[in-house]
Formats: sequence, C-alpha cells, structure tokens
Amino acid sequence: MSPEELSQHLSLIDRGGVGDQRRGGIDVRQYEDTTCGTTSLIIARAEADPLYALSLTEGDFEENFKRERDRVHEWTNTHRLPGGIPHWPQALGTTPPDMAAYLNQHADAMGTEYEWRLVDDTDQRDVSRDMRDALTAANEGTPVPVLVANQNPADGMHYVLIVGNEGGDVLIYEPTGGETVRVPEEDFLNGNLSDSAGFDHVQSVMVPK
Repeated sequence: MSPEELSQHLSLIDRGGVGDQRRGGIDVRQYEDTTCGTTSLIIARAEADPLYALSLTEGDFEENFKRERDRVHEWTNTHRLPGGIPHWPQALGTTPPDMAAYLNQHADAMGTEYEWRLVDDTDQRDVSRDMRDALTAANEGTPVPVLVANQNPADGMHYVLIVGNEGGDVLIYEPTGGETVRVPEEDFLNGNLSDSAGFDHVQSVMVPK
C-alpha cells in the first residue's frame, strides 16, 4: 500500500487539502438533513484517531459510514437518560452540549476535553475571542466544531468543522457539500462565514478546555 493509499485509510479528509472529500469513491458528507453535527463529530474523531478512521474505511465505506452516522446520532440524542430514551429529537439535529459530550467520551483519543460556548454575536469582542480560541486549537491540530445560523436561528442552523490553518487561511470542512474550503483568517476571526458555511452568524463553538 502506497503512502497516499495509507493516508486515505487513516483519515476521512485530506489533511491540508481543499475541495471535495471522498473515500472509496464515496463523498464524505452528511446524507441526512439533520446530521451535519453528527458528520462533523465523526470527521473530528477520525482526524484524531487513525484506528477509528481505519475502522470506517476498511471494507464497505458507504455502509460503515452510514452505520456510524446512525450510531453517533443516536448516542448524542439519548445519552443523558437511561434506557436509550431520547432527550432531544433527532429531527432537530444535535445540541452543542451533546456535541461536546460526545467528544469528551473520546477525550483520550482527541487529546483534550472540550467545552461548548455560546457566542454572543451582538458583541464583536466576544465573537473574536471565541474564534481566536478556536483558531488556536486548529493551529495545534485539534478540530473544532462551530455552530452557525442565520439572522433568525429559527430559519436554520448548521455545524461546520475547523480542521486546520494554512497560509493565512482557516480550513473549514463543510458537511453539506462534503468539501474543505479556505476562509481568510481575518474573516474567520470576525465571524464572517457566510461564504464558506452559508450562514451569517456564529452561535456556538466547541473548544478545548
């Protein structure tokens, strides 16, 4: 197996690369309306844990990836109550506290514990502070989920994943299209993600404690 082939098996996205992400001829993206958070969690864990990535890329990736999305989404939405009783409907996606809880279930592999922060996007200083902490984590190789929304959050919210920082640009994995895009660092620190994430406002970040 060539180094390139090995890399394809030990991660779910091309590290440092931009554009569409594919494994085994399959787009690495969310395939359900409410699994942007789930997909971001899987990518984040796979970036930190090559053996976990290998468990998905070995064999039928499409089937493995679908099964893992189902498993992770069920865990995030049921882990708080006994007997697998949902505490949050899957039709509404995944909450920031549950995103952080899943990452903390795998803190050893992630190399850190996470906390979630509500971002006050009416205060530019708050936005810049939280985004700078997210950027610091990315510089250290720690993926960071970010929840973005429109002016009215009721119109929709969406998770993206910060996966790196290169040449003055922040690399963001966008699960709807299954692609990694570049965002100028200045735009990122100001919370201007509409071009990359399709939403205008940062709502929450999940950063290392």
